[in-house]
Amino acid sequence: MRTRVWLITAAAMVAALAVGFLTLGPFNANAATDVDSDGDGLADWIEAELGSDPLDPDTDDDGLTDGEEFSLGTNLLEADQDNDGLGDREELQYGTWTWYPDTDLDGLLDGEEVYTYGTHPAYEDTDFDGLLDGRELFILGTDPLNSDSDGDGLEDGWEVGFTTDPFNPDSDGDGLLDGEEVFVYFTHPLYEDTDFDGLPDGDEVHIHGTSPLDADTDGDTMPDSYEVTGACLNPVTDDALGDPDGDGLNNIYESSIGTDPCSRESLASFIAFVSALEDMPDPVKNNILRRAADASHLLCDNGNTQGGLKKLEDLVTFIGTQSGKKMSPAVADVLAVYVESLVGQIEAGQDVCSSL
Repeated sequence: MRTRVWLITAAAMVAALAVGFLTLGPFNANAATDVDSDGDGLADWIEAELGSDPLDPDTDDDGLTDGEEFSLGTNLLEADQDNDGLGDREELQYGTWTWYPDTDLDGLLDGEEVYTYGTHPAYEDTDFDGLLDGRELFILGTDPLNSDSDGDGLEDGWEVGFTTDPFNPDSDGDGLLDGEEVFVYFTHPLYEDTDFDGLPDGDEVHIHGTSPLDADTDGDTMPDSYEVTGACLNPVTDDALGDPDGDGLNNIYESSIGTDPCSRESLASFIAFVSALEDMPDPVKNNILRRAADASHLLCDNGNTQGGLKKLEDLVTFIGTQSGKKMSPAVADVLAVYVESLVGQIEAGQDVCSSL
């Protein structure tokens, strides 16, 4: 009998509570059976069941009333139920989870993000640089609040992708910022000489005005690195056929044989040129040097122009006889052209006894 009475009474309580939920709202303190001593929106008898304090509207002092927490499904008895350093009310303000300590899964507790690092607990990448906040702090050492830690115009995420240094604005030391290389000049931020012409990218851009992407900016078949060393050459203008030193040899030819296009050739420079040649039998080399010295003696010491010219013409003939025998045809052609240019200068009344 007692069991039956208890069951009837319990059924009546459930029915009364259901009616309250449907007609007055889930925590209406105005219902006769719903005394709410602390006015937190949660009836005393429910607080007694849950273990909260019916005389304290915010039992766990987390900034949310017990009634609010019951509605939200948070824990009325724990101010920080996920132990992440943020109270439940703060979690609601930041849009984070009250039941998981790292809402954005960036490797940082929500509370750490707010109170220690200043990052946003609901955004895994606070500075939107493509890197998780936790990775920036604990692995890379970059600033999770600054998308470009070294201020080079290349965001930290891009730097990681390029394997450039996010703490060095010019990773390859070529005089161009990493960001400039990627977005402005399209050079490689890890290669100081993108076009492999022997000139650093920064020098090409800021000093020479040449292209860091083209080893021969003006397309005259003389590399930029060769042209910038000659005061008479222009690396951005096709001057291959020019002859600024007036020695009868154009720039492209002088560049191919290794002579100076900005200095007129002389007997002394010819002797030095022959002396530096390799893979030529000594007897042949010595014969050429002797003949050149004889011409120099007649022209420069005695002022005997005709005698000197005859010696040089004989030298051209001798070189021709050795072509393909004691020296390669290519070397023979270079030497013959060299001597002929000296002859041409002498006939034009130019001085071949000293270089310009």
